[in-house]
This record gives sequence, C-alpha cells and structure tokens, in this order.
Amino acid sequence: MFAFTLPKLILHRSDFYTLRGNIKMKNIKDYDLQDLKEELVSIGEKGFRAEQIFKWIYQEKVKSFDEMTNLSLELREKLKQNYTICNYNILKKLESFDGTKKYLFDILDGNAIESVLMEYHYGKSICVSSQVGCKMGCKFCASTGIPFIRSLTAGEIVEQILAVEQDTGDKISNVVFMGIGEPLDNYNNVVNAIRIINNPKGINIGARHISVSTSGLVPRIYDLANENIQCTLSVSLHASNDEKRSSMMPVNNAYSIEELMKACKDYIAITNKRISFEYALAKDNNDKKIRLNTIVGMHYFIQLLLYYFKQINSKKLVDMIQMVAQDENIEMKEFNVLFNAALKLLFYDKQIIKMTDQRYAVYELTKKGYHSIEGMIARCTSRETCDMIRIEIMYCDLYEYEQ
Repeated sequence: MFAFTLPKLILHRSDFYTLRGNIKMKNIKDYDLQDLKEELVSIGEKGFRAEQIFKWIYQEKVKSFDEMTNLSLELREKLKQNYTICNYNILKKLESFDGTKKYLFDILDGNAIESVLMEYHYGKSICVSSQVGCKMGCKFCASTGIPFIRSLTAGEIVEQILAVEQDTGDKISNVVFMGIGEPLDNYNNVVNAIRIINNPKGINIGARHISVSTSGLVPRIYDLANENIQCTLSVSLHASNDEKRSSMMPVNNAYSIEELMKACKDYIAITNKRISFEYALAKDNNDKKIRLNTIVGMHYFIQLLLYYFKQINSKKLVDMIQMVAQDENIEMKEFNVLFNAALKLLFYDKQIIKMTDQRYAVYELTKKGYHSIEGMIARCTSRETCDMIRIEIMYCDLYEYEQ
C-alpha cells in the first residue's frame, strides 16, 4: 500500500544526545516521571517540578521550555542549557483511500523512521518504530531491507505519537510497537516509552491499549513478564514448524518454536494476560497447504465447513472433522485441543454463533465470518484447497447417508 525510500543516512552517533557546541544536551522526553524527578533533584531542583514539566510536554504539548510559564526563569534557563525537547519534522506523508496515514520522520540526526496511523471504529491506532533499521532479517518484512543503525530512545519513540497527534489534531487511543525494528531488542527504551505512554500524567493511554510485537526473543519475553506492565504481547509466529519458521525468520535458529511456546505459556502464567499470535500467509512459504494439525488449519476448516453447509450441529461437525483428522493421523487428544482452541478463537472473534435450542448445539457463521472466509477464498492462489474441502464435505455427507 505504501512505500518510502528512506533518505541516505548521513550521520551516525554513538550516544543519543543533541550537541550544542561541545555540550551534550539530554532529551527531556527520554525520562519517565520517576526518572525525571530523580534527574531534577540531582541538579538541585525540587522533584515535584517533574510533574509540571510532564504536564507541559504531554498534556499542553509545548515545544520549548520558554512556554512552561509556571517554572521560574532560572529553572527554564537551566533546562535550556542542559536539555532539549525532541520535536520531529515530517519529511513525507502518504494517505491511503481508507484514511490510513504513513509518516516519514526526520529524527534530527540524519536518520529517518516511519510511523503509521490507522483509523478504526473504536479509535485511532498508531504503529511506532523502535529502531532505525532492524537486525532480525525476517524475509517477509519490509524492514529487512533497512540496515540497522541504532535503537531509538524512549523519547524518540514517544515523539512519534506526539508528532502525529499534532499533525492530525486527534487523540490517539491505541499504540502498537510493530514498526521498524524489533521492540524487545531495544528493551529498556521500549519499556520506558511504555511507562511514559501509560502514565496518567504523560500521554495517558491505558496499558491494555498498548501492544508490543516480537519476533520471539525468549529471554526478553520473560523480562517483560516480570515488569508488571499490563500491555498486550503479540508474537510473530508465521509457521508451525522449526524448519519453515527458520527459513523465514532467522531468530528461530536461536530460539525454537518449542522454547518460544514455553516462554509464552510462562508469560501467561505470570501475567494472567493472553498473548496474540500473528500469522501472515507468505506466498511459496506457508500458503500452500494449511494442515488440520494446526490451530490455524482447524480454524479455517471449521469456517469453510460452515460456509458450505450454512448450519452444522455440534455432533456432525466433530464427526466430520474427526474423519479427516484420522486420515492425517491426528490423535484424539491433539484433536480435542486443536478443535476447542479453534472454536474459542472463532467465538472470540465473533466469526460464528451457537444456537442451543435443539438436542445438539448448532453453529453457523456470522456476517463477519462470511466476509472473512469469502476474503480467504478470493485470496487463494488456486482453488485446490477449497475443492478439497468440497470433496471432504461430499465424502462426509455420503458416509453419513450410507450409515
């Protein structure tokens, strides 16, 4: 949909300060509230000034210390001499027919990053970058073509939100860390940015409206679980076995699917929060055949059966899928886990409904479910998969009839 050619990188820095002469200027937006209080005390000021500064930056959205009129002139001069307020310039903005906006920001050191604003019925979501370039090398990701330069500071991450809000005049309600870079590879800065975004005196976006996506850095998943941050963790899975995932995502060579799944289960146990899994169909990689021995395969198979049958009672649905599962040598215990997980996902996403006024529960697709499966069928590179489903349906019908 969008494509930016990033400008030539003209400056590299070993630290994240703005230089004024020979003086290193710290970005005031890099501090969360507690750190800013400690910083101000360290320079001989009162800690409560941090809350005043936070209000000016994140609620009043001022761009200079001179605008912070309830601070003394002496303090404002001290801040101007030792700190800067990072304010981005928009290098380029593209807008799609559906209202999605993509921004290319000059981050003031010769590098550039991207952010994307998406509009939904429940509010406006921004996808932010966490690094300049990326080390992960995922074959399906556009960021792979951008060489890794450095990680963004907390303030540089937060400024993406402020810059977009200033440009649009609208309040952002959701933040997803899914832009350029691997968020958990920039762990400390991302966590500090989340604290600023979530702080009621900061940007004030609820933790449940903040999502962090990772390619699967297992040690950092454990670290995040122990941070007591109620954000959503999203795991980029994209394959159901190590061979295929490693061919698409080099990180899988370091942390296998088994290790990743264990970390995810432990994360859920520690935080009592669910994890979302991201699974993109990549041509010639994982789109040839979605097998029934995966939750994704079971999910689509149930949808397709309901699409062709319109309504199926619970007994018939289980019997039909079990016959196919037997052909794929899926054991009953594994079948039950996959079937129940897929069914829960379909209900959670409001793709199916259940009527219970008969001997057996009866399932059918919702309007959303119909649109979803019709879109999937339309995207198929061939009709082979759908034809196989039709054959299985006829087989099951005849089998039941002959009994």
